[in-house]
Amino acid sequence: MSDALPAIGAHCALPSCNLNDFLPIRCPCGRLFCRDHVAPDKHACPVAADRTAALGGERSTPAREKCAKEGCARPSLESAVRDEGRGEDARTAARCAGCGGGFCAYHRDPSSHSCSPTTPAPPPKNQTARDLLAKNFPTTPSSSSAKPAARAKKPANKQIALMQIRRRAQPADPKDDRPSVNVPVGERLHVELELEGGLPGAPSTGGQIVYWFRKNIATGRALDVLAGRMGVSTTNPLQLSKISASGDTIALRNDAPLADQVEDADVIRLARRT
Repeated sequence: MSDALPAIGAHCALPSCNLNDFLPIRCPCGRLFCRDHVAPDKHACPVAADRTAALGGERSTPAREKCAKEGCARPSLESAVRDEGRGEDARTAARCAGCGGGFCAYHRDPSSHSCSPTTPAPPPKNQTARDLLAKNFPTTPSSSSAKPAARAKKPANKQIALMQIRRRAQPADPKDDRPSVNVPVGERLHVELELEGGLPGAPSTGGQIVYWFRKNIATGRALDVLAGRMGVSTTNPLQLSKISASGDTIALRNDAPLADQVEDADVIRLARRT
């Protein structure tokens, strides 16, 4: 059986990239690019160059609204579709579905900006009927016991799973989270981070945060970066561990490169050392 990828998304039009992106962005020049190369100065956009020349070298377009995440200088996706004259449906889709804020491609995912939904969830339908069923058919103790949240099921095709993680990942190291920094995808290591319960930033309902590191980073340095990101004190020793497909926990050595112990799309856990 062929393991070829299905025709999803489009390849970045920049020849040196050619990344197959699930959500490519169309530049005013008409070509599709990944989020790293859609800016006109990243692919030598001929439309932007013509506009600049026509204005005698002045700025061809007004400054766009910045990403709503504090400290990020990238333009928001909502401002991009607004400047291109797209309809309200496109503008709504470009904003965060939870809080409605305008974020860049790196911080659009709710887990990337500590999303706080602005509208409460609607009450369940037929509440009276539900109450009546609960009164006459009480839940058995075995079914009412709390269970840990299960991890989101990944696609069977590992290549598709990796593409999804690459699209969601944000740089872990603040030094790489700058518009002027452009680390090629092939030099990145993408991981899903779990936090031990009780650590600051640990999701209350389970789940992971997706980050990428440079492949040459040491595991000890990656641990320090993640501790800083999560606001976790290092007074008590911390430990990075790899979670295998079977659920086993494998402690990582701080003195070895992270890429020697972890593969792309692996799950790692930040916890207190026992």
